[in-house]
Amino acid sequence: MNKPKVSIVVVNHNGKNLLEALLKSISKSDYKNHEILVVDNNSTDGSREFVKKT
Repeated sequence: MNKPKVSIVVVNHNGKNLLEALLKSISKSDYKNHEILVVDNNSTDGSREFVKKT
């Protein structure tokens, strides 16, 4: 049986450190049929650049 796709939506504003931990945690999950959507609210801590390179 196919597993349904799960969308994970993250709203962020200057939470780069939290994003790093969140993405690491998601990558360790056994459930691989997912997409991650990060909505950034004009962060100034490098969050956007971090997400782009990840």
